[in-house]
Amino acid sequence: QMDVVFARAGDVLILDKMHLGHGRSALTGHGKLGLNKQRSFSFEGSLHHFDVSAFAQSPRTDLNATLKLTGGLESGPAGGPAGTVQFRMGNSQIAEQPVTGNGRIEFAGLDLTTGRAEGKGEIELRLGVNQLIARGGFGRKGDQLQLDLAAPALAQIGYGLGGSLAAQAVLETSSASFGQTSLALPDMSFNIKGKWLAFPGDHNLSSFAADGALQGDAIALKMSLTDYGTKAKTRVQSLQLEVEGRTPQHDLRAVARVGGDQNLILKARGGLKNASQRWQDTQWLGVLSELSATGQLPFHLTAAAALEASSTHFSLGTTKLAIAGGNVQIGELEWTPQKWSSKGYFSRIGLRPGGRTLKGEGEENPETLRLGGEWDFASAAQLRGSLRVAYESGDWVLPGDPPFPLGLQTLEFIARGVDGRVTGELKARGKHLGVANAIIAVPIERSDNVVLNWTVLPNAALSGHISVDMEDISWAGIAFDNSNNLRTQGRLALRADLVGTFIAPRLKGQIRGDELALALLDQGVRLEHGTLSARFDQESLHLDTLDFLAPHQPLPQDPLVKNLKLEKGPGRLQASGVMDLTGKRGSLEIIASLLPLAQRPDRWIIASGNGRATLENNTLTLRGMLAADVGLLAQPTAGRPHLPDDVVIVRKGASDQGQSDRQGLRIDMEASLDLGKRFYIRASGLEGRLDGQLSLRGEPGQRLRATGAITARDTKFEAYGQNLVVERGIVNFQGPIDDPALNVLALRKGLAVEAGVEVTGSVRQPKVRLVSTPDVPDLEKLSWIALGRAPGGKADASLLLAAAGSIMGGQSGGVTEKISRALGVDELSIRQSGIDALTGQVGVVGKRLSNRAYISYEQGLMAVAGVTKLTYNLTPKITLVTRAGIDNAIDVLYTLRFD
Repeated sequence: QMDVVFARAGDVLILDKMHLGHGRSALTGHGKLGLNKQRSFSFEGSLHHFDVSAFAQSPRTDLNATLKLTGGLESGPAGGPAGTVQFRMGNSQIAEQPVTGNGRIEFAGLDLTTGRAEGKGEIELRLGVNQLIARGGFGRKGDQLQLDLAAPALAQIGYGLGGSLAAQAVLETSSASFGQTSLALPDMSFNIKGKWLAFPGDHNLSSFAADGALQGDAIALKMSLTDYGTKAKTRVQSLQLEVEGRTPQHDLRAVARVGGDQNLILKARGGLKNASQRWQDTQWLGVLSELSATGQLPFHLTAAAALEASSTHFSLGTTKLAIAGGNVQIGELEWTPQKWSSKGYFSRIGLRPGGRTLKGEGEENPETLRLGGEWDFASAAQLRGSLRVAYESGDWVLPGDPPFPLGLQTLEFIARGVDGRVTGELKARGKHLGVANAIIAVPIERSDNVVLNWTVLPNAALSGHISVDMEDISWAGIAFDNSNNLRTQGRLALRADLVGTFIAPRLKGQIRGDELALALLDQGVRLEHGTLSARFDQESLHLDTLDFLAPHQPLPQDPLVKNLKLEKGPGRLQASGVMDLTGKRGSLEIIASLLPLAQRPDRWIIASGNGRATLENNTLTLRGMLAADVGLLAQPTAGRPHLPDDVVIVRKGASDQGQSDRQGLRIDMEASLDLGKRFYIRASGLEGRLDGQLSLRGEPGQRLRATGAITARDTKFEAYGQNLVVERGIVNFQGPIDDPALNVLALRKGLAVEAGVEVTGSVRQPKVRLVSTPDVPDLEKLSWIALGRAPGGKADASLLLAAAGSIMGGQSGGVTEKISRALGVDELSIRQSGIDALTGQVGVVGKRLSNRAYISYEQGLMAVAGVTKLTYNLTPKITLVTRAGIDNAIDVLYTLRFD
């Protein structure tokens, strides 16, 4: 909408009315223009509800301001425009944040053809809590313009910005920048600091700082930043950049940390060309003198290389790099927005398992796998060229004890770009790897990437074929578990077509395995004579058959099981099912018959059962039952080295390893466990048979619960050389699996008084008490348990106390206090002397004779004789101690105390 009214009065052109509108936005005003020699003018207007988003992509705005303009079109120093602009803004918003501002600018000598201008003034703008102030002059020699920005909340500005930024800058018009034909860079100094900065496109910085100055052609710049990247990944952990010298010749140094331990250093020397012209025409010409990296991928430049860079062109001369014990030579690298090209070669690049290059140590090891090759690519209207990577020497050695070489004989990968497609072909052959061939092709298209110009679209159709023949898969066990606990054997053959898209590849074909074997050495379990038959379609892997036989080892030479008779024949494990190739849905049926779960002297279990595992909607559902055909749990042989309980091993990166996209996998389990009639235990003095059934139930987000009971049958308990018969031994589960209820009664049988221990409560809060038939005092119960007779007086005190500590533990319920009172002593305890838990126990009976004298008798529980000790306090600091027995001595002890 436009409504303009002009009138002329003599030599004055009057703008009587102006109204320009677009929706709610409007500019109104009135003014005058003289038609005389100076062509003086004036204008007063108002801006109402101006919304920038109606004309350009930006946050919604509501700007309201007044404007006043006076001057003349021919009144400048050289006859050009000159005048004064004043404005005031209020009652305005940008991105729903309040905006205020005002300013006054006096200008003269404005030349629209060269961009030159002279002026001075002051402007202040506020957006939310952010403020920009500009004051001073520009255009004339010696003029200074000061800029101050304080933006503690950039998010209020919109445009995807965030964080805080503070900046100060001073621009001074010097003789070098004062000219008639161009506006060269003025002298300037600046200081910028920012924290937690965010930019459009999900880019962010933890911190940023820059400090620099440009005086004539002298230049000095220091810049640093930390943690640049996106929410998904930090790409640069830190960067420091320094530039010092003069614009025609200066030094540049950059140090960056881009990964866990990957550090980059760059040094160059050169200068700017055409600096006095448009910045788009400015070029940097120089020499790259250092380019090196340490860490996961170490390399360094072996000779200086010519470097040229501008906004529209980049080129790197012949560049030689030493990397991973080998070398790379870039013969050509050139880029413009329309085309790029690169070629070169490399040789003796050393690799280690996991795709890691050498870090410098052991680079001359003849077993190190070394690769060589060349590349030659050019991109213009089409991407054309090739890349070749080929085996030169060494081998791929899997870590282990001892290390396991694959016996590589051939390895070659060739990629070609032609006619809008990229194809790749892989050939590999090895003694243990077998023969593998693969070929893949994918279309490429032009992209907005200003560097490479080409991309593979996510929905680009894939085509290819994979063929693998492995005559020996013994390497697979070491690849998955380098502790040498897992062993594999057998043959595998794969024939499949590669289909689908680049973002969702699929296989269509089949895989066959014969004479497969899998051994878990630490459990003594071996699966052998295995067969595998599976097929791929575009969506799923169909496991038609996975069948293993599991031979039985001889039963342990343990009296509890040595006379048992097992069913004839080996055990068997079978599985079949379907899993989609995305790993998000699937179903697997498992059948086990007489399957060894462990075959060790201290753990020997054979079980049968079946189950079903189903994965859908990020929930893994497990249903099944397992019954023990025979089992033995025995206490491991004593004396094996082990770490103390207070030592915790934290593996580096353990929290990051094994992370997958299914971190929130929900598990729904319902299973039954049956111990059967031949499940035995020998541990911590307990010996006998266990039976019972448990039903396990685990729902997503809830703790595993169990229902059922385990009962001890024909079981005895050995303590202090005595056999206690377990009359009642029941562990009852009715809730959390880690806190079942206890109901245990163990007695010493065949005596006039049958005494023992009863345990009730739960595992977390057990209740222990002494019982006997007939009922006698606790002191006498202990005597019948430990000694097999009634107590014989004070001489049995230490042994009875040891029995109380062993049998009752922390649940004695005051038994030791009752014994002390019965014997008429002040102390009755068991102390630990030495590191041996049994032979180091000492029973102590003590009686205080006076406030200075104390007599005690100490008897080692495993010793023949004891020691009588008299302690007498001569003074508060001097104590006399006498010993008689196996250790005769008189000691005088003096006590010193320090604050």
